[in-house]
Amino acid sequence: MYAGSDAIRATWEKFGKAVGPARVTVLALEESANPKGATIVAKVQFEGKAQVNVRYVLTYRDGKLVNETWQIDPKLTAAAY
Repeated sequence: MYAGSDAIRATWEKFGKAVGPARVTVLALEESANPKGATIVAKVQFEGKAQVNVRYVLTYRDGKLVNETWQIDPKLTAAAY
């Protein structure tokens, strides 16, 4: 668990070092929004040193990211959404 832009940056840097240069493919994207904010669910595939499939849930309020959850899911495919 992490909070704040510095912690988010550090987490992504750690992930980037582990995966190395990678091609990123968005397999699926879904948005739910109302006047107070939005929630985005995305299935993303990173292909670098290894293939890493990730499901993201991003929550925005007043135009700012307030929560990010990502789960590595080896079985994730475009059709399994």
